[in-house]
Amino acid sequence: MIKIIIIQLVLFNLFYFIFKKFSLFNSFLDKDFTKLQGFHTQPTPRYGGILIFICFMTAFLISQIDLSIYSILIFFLISNFCLGMVDDTKFIINPFLRFLLFFLINILLIIFFNLKIKEFDLFFLDYLNNHIFFSVLITFFCIFFVVNGSNLIDGFNGLLGIHALIILIIFSLIINSQNNNELLNINLMIIASLFCFLFYNIPNGKIFLGDCGSFFIGTYISILTIITYNQSNDISPFYFAIVIYYIFIEIFFSVFRKLFQKKNPFYPDRKHFHMLLYEILKTKNMKFKNYNFMTSIIINGFYLILVIPSFFIMQDSFFCKIYFFCLICLYIIFYFFLNHQLNQNEKKN
Repeated sequence: MIKIIIIQLVLFNLFYFIFKKFSLFNSFLDKDFTKLQGFHTQPTPRYGGILIFICFMTAFLISQIDLSIYSILIFFLISNFCLGMVDDTKFIINPFLRFLLFFLINILLIIFFNLKIKEFDLFFLDYLNNHIFFSVLITFFCIFFVVNGSNLIDGFNGLLGIHALIILIIFSLIINSQNNNELLNINLMIIASLFCFLFYNIPNGKIFLGDCGSFFIGTYISILTIITYNQSNDISPFYFAIVIYYIFIEIFFSVFRKLFQKKNPFYPDRKHFHMLLYEILKTKNMKFKNYNFMTSIIINGFYLILVIPSFFIMQDSFFCKIYFFCLICLYIIFYFFLNHQLNQNEKKN
């Protein structure tokens, strides 16, 4: 396994040099400084996800892991990585058409692999989950919210990368306790690729993940969550919900906030939690050299502090439910607090 990780390190740096050297990949340079969700001021390559994909797929092939067992993971990763490339290359500009393509491909994969979450420990969801039509839809939306939540928080240096790293380390501990060595090795390959990416991404963002990268990471986290939970016997489904709550609530809350404000949920704005925090830090004139990176550190720091206690109650579904809903309430309270503070500052100025 150590040899495979070393190969990944070499490959990542080699392809980073090649991509940077040759103008063939200039189409992946992010030069749009006016877009609503853009916070960078220099043209920045968006092929971090491509590098992660190359490193992981190479590591997976040389590791000789049984493809027949984890074909479901590989097919989802490749499919959604390619969908991310559609976004990065602007092949399809209309966000509704992109959603439709994502919907069709992922629904087909869910049906083909008979992917299903075994239970939710909530009566109405478990009742629906027993019917194939609703089971497919529920599984799709679980994947959709994690993938698009990952895409939503990508853009700040280290925000998604560090967050995914924390999540995958937590999953490594769970997978190791299940004695699933092959899945653990796959997870370590992704972690190694993320470390390579973060070396260039933090603190100053020399490279971005791009949509293909955020789709790849979001897909991996969502499918890994389902596989790990389905293989566990005594861990509450709400513990897994706690681990991925930040990615989930970012997009879930965003969709309903925009609908409530009579905005199109398919189009971006600058009213997401991490963006509000970023603006607050700037208006407070705190002596940070990089407000972008500090926003990522603050959010992931608080996430780590909040998620660690849940490790000790993972087998208690009742307490996991309470803790999960407390986290959701905390997010909403802090969101409106930040939004209020920002509005007050804007009025003063």
